[in-house]
Amino acid sequence: MFSASTKKLRHLPFFSASWRIRPSADFFFFLFSYFLITCEKQTTPVEDKRPVLNVTLQDVAVTEAWLQIETGKTTPEDSLILLRNDSAVFRMFPVKSDTLVYDEGLLPAHEYNYQTVISRRGHIMVIEELTATTMDTTSHDFQWEIIEFPSPFGSGALYDIAIVSKFEAWAVGEIYADSAKPWLPYNAVHITLETGGGVELESLRIPYIYNGSPIVSPLSWVYAQNENDIWFSNSVHWNGKYFENADIAVSIFSGIGINKIWGTPDGELYVVGNKGNIAYSPDHGSNWQKLESGTDLPIQDIWGMTDPQTGKQIILAPASTKYTWNVPLLLNISPAGVSREFLSVYNLIHSVWFKSLRKVYLCGSGVYCRTNGTWNRLPDLPTIFTNRIRGNDDNDIWVVGDFGIALHFNGVSWREYPQLWLQNGKWEGLAVTNDLVAIVGRKGADAVMVVTRLN
Repeated sequence: MFSASTKKLRHLPFFSASWRIRPSADFFFFLFSYFLITCEKQTTPVEDKRPVLNVTLQDVAVTEAWLQIETGKTTPEDSLILLRNDSAVFRMFPVKSDTLVYDEGLLPAHEYNYQTVISRRGHIMVIEELTATTMDTTSHDFQWEIIEFPSPFGSGALYDIAIVSKFEAWAVGEIYADSAKPWLPYNAVHITLETGGGVELESLRIPYIYNGSPIVSPLSWVYAQNENDIWFSNSVHWNGKYFENADIAVSIFSGIGINKIWGTPDGELYVVGNKGNIAYSPDHGSNWQKLESGTDLPIQDIWGMTDPQTGKQIILAPASTKYTWNVPLLLNISPAGVSREFLSVYNLIHSVWFKSLRKVYLCGSGVYCRTNGTWNRLPDLPTIFTNRIRGNDDNDIWVVGDFGIALHFNGVSWREYPQLWLQNGKWEGLAVTNDLVAIVGRKGADAVMVVTRLN
């Protein structure tokens, strides 16, 4: 008879007594190597697919701001929006790598928060913020000091003025007021502005020495770099101690009138004049070279500034006749050469001023402003011919001209000053600093000057 029985099975551990393995050093080395390999850190970089965004405030005026937007690593799906105080002022799709945004219609002396956002498929990828504060307007109210210089022995006038400091200025022209030598003009006036408010005037004859003999002639312009570096139109230089012959570009301007000069603090000089002539000196007038302008129009003015971002000089000069119609030019001058812009204003241009290339002002037969490459004639201004434009900043610009017209722009509005009208005369020269405004010209047969202190 077959019988069956049931036995309970005893579950042995994996390493039973009969199958136990004694771990060796090789075994541990194998395990260590395995985990080292499998746990090795991933060294291949993970590509960051987020766009790169950099926004900088290039400039800000009273009612305008310029923002530079630079991007990188964008895709065709990306879009950009610029917000000012949560209101969209600029959109871009597709996104470009380098864009200058012009924002206008702002309020004076206001703070604005700008947000630049790049989005992809509805998701914000990157945001950058910056704050801009607009400039305030300046005052239109001034106390004028009008000084006349009688010229009983000939037709007198002052043609130009240079402010040296808040206490000193030089005016030049011709004043026939010496009864002993009625034919010989005083060609300069040294002006000292006293702290208490007084003005001390000294009429001078500044000569050019030719073959040992002094020659005194009317002076048409003056340029002051500082109190020890002043240039006069008869090729004379004041070095802080005495007047000396300077022979300003005589080989280039022989028999041709020089109309204006501009220089840099490190000694570069540029002179412009009739028949399109331009001369450049890299070494404070020791050597001169001619720069070809490509025009034979007279160049009436020159103005320059140093670009704070690049450190390079920006120098502009208008080429135009004064009272006969022509197509004027605006010349961009550098030691390397001259480029020309045919002006679309189609009018007579006499003077230029700017703080940056973003806004350039011209005056002559009208007052013009180029903003972001577009020229516009400023409306609602008198149609009288203007001879000079100068300024401190975008909120403090002056224009003067024929019949004593004098205009001031405070960043928002223009004002005319009837008290400065000259019924039988005109304003020729103008200089503006943070401390002073000085205007010179002719009233009848006499020379006349106006000074107002700002500080």
